[in-house]
Amino acid sequence: MFIGENLTNLRIMHGYSRKQLSEMLGVTEQAVWQYENAYTSPKMQIVNELKRIFNVKSKYFYTKDMLARNMTPANVNVMNIAYRSKVLNVISKTQAEAKHVEYLDAFINYITARVRLPTLKIISLRDEVIEYLNHSDDDRSTQIDKVAHLARKRLGLAQDTNDDLMFLVEKSGVFAFEKAMGEEIDAYSLWTRNDRPYIILGNMKRSA
Repeated sequence: MFIGENLTNLRIMHGYSRKQLSEMLGVTEQAVWQYENAYTSPKMQIVNELKRIFNVKSKYFYTKDMLARNMTPANVNVMNIAYRSKVLNVISKTQAEAKHVEYLDAFINYITARVRLPTLKIISLRDEVIEYLNHSDDDRSTQIDKVAHLARKRLGLAQDTNDDLMFLVEKSGVFAFEKAMGEEIDAYSLWTRNDRPYIILGNMKRSA
């Protein structure tokens, strides 16, 4: 049986609207809606075209995928995504990145299901920063400077170098990944609702 939700996940993750996908498939937008909502199943010719477009095997559309099996519902909030660049404000792109992080989060859920982690340094640092900001009368520039120095101290960075930056950030409890995101985005970060921090780096500018 064709699983329409799998098609929806792929479409959103690739940033396609139903109309765009329908034009690529040579069918109506209504047909794509019906595939995704399990009202009809696509013919094998359409499935083969979907395979080509999304670079997956046919069985992906007929098997409950990892997202459905391992995700924490509503754990990734689109509004929590913080881009390093100010130029991007395209909701379809943000939805695509949120769907990508949902898959990453489901993967992390799968591999950490039987692992007990200690209190992470990044969680302690975040809570300490929030406490400071909530009770601080310092101006914004001073706040940024104090938080930066606190972060260096808590995460173990030297005061005069960024050597081992990514190693220490990941060691503190941040999950860092790299993916192709195009030229518009070089990086973004977010916290999930269950307090899991992610940094997603683009693979073109390669800037930590």
